[in-house]
Amino acid sequence: MHRLGVICFLCFLFTTNVIAQCCMPGSPAGGSTNQGTMLPKDLRIIAFYQFSNGNHFFTGSKKQNYNYIEGAHFHFTGFSLAYGITPKLTAEMESGYFFNRTIRYSEKGLKDNPHFHSKGLADIVLLTKYALYKNRAHGWEITPMFGIRIPSTFRPQMVEGEILNIDLQPSTQSVGLLGGMFIYKGLPNKKTHLFWNNRFVYSFPNSQQYQFGVSWNSALFVSHSFNHRFTIIGQLRNEWRQQDSKNDYFRDSTGSNVVLFAPQFNVSASQKWNFSAQVEIPVYHYYQGIQLARSVSAAIVVNRLFRF
Repeated sequence: MHRLGVICFLCFLFTTNVIAQCCMPGSPAGGSTNQGTMLPKDLRIIAFYQFSNGNHFFTGSKKQNYNYIEGAHFHFTGFSLAYGITPKLTAEMESGYFFNRTIRYSEKGLKDNPHFHSKGLADIVLLTKYALYKNRAHGWEITPMFGIRIPSTFRPQMVEGEILNIDLQPSTQSVGLLGGMFIYKGLPNKKTHLFWNNRFVYSFPNSQQYQFGVSWNSALFVSHSFNHRFTIIGQLRNEWRQQDSKNDYFRDSTGSNVVLFAPQFNVSASQKWNFSAQVEIPVYHYYQGIQLARSVSAAIVVNRLFRF
């Protein structure tokens, strides 16, 4: 079962913060949605860095020319803390910091938008996970999760007295409710593991009466361990987003359905240290209106297990 714990630590990347969609290439990944419950008094710390870039606009699934904006990118570092309270109950916290969120305007767009980058603390997510069913002998775990997203600030970020574009804001400035399910199945060969998880996020309107659309993310992971040090993981993830709204009116160019494939390579330096690298490859996307799609996204991860 200790080996399962190591594999769970590795399969972790998942969308954590809801970000406005029009002109930013996706949301940062992180947290531990793809992990089950922990043993009592175990503490897990995960830190990661992610870069995401987009330079093509789409309507539906068709590429569109858009001369106002050339692209966008962000640099994000995040962390997750998880602590086992009982054999079935685990508490977690997730957050992170945007070192750079940039919209690359064209010469024409830059004249109308002199402020095109930002940085700041992302929202904080508090989660509880309860192992509804756990059978170690047959390699099964079914764990629902519930939580709340707390904004790092309730006020929009401003530069020179002007409120930054919603796509540049590092925080949603709104409270959100989260729910989800984690399901694990270990195969008889003891080296191959299957994980399925999903996360639902509902956001309340913020102080600007902007409400992020409901999001539903679902991912299937297949991991295979070659030995006690090296593991490869394939992730197929679907990200669905409802349109955002402001003052109870739907916002144009928001709402999407995206499918991504994410291969991941992991190295275990010991039974407590693990290092990972992952890239995301778009497989399918459908966007409402005109939106910026992810061109490339990559992450590196370090996690450490403490046992008391």
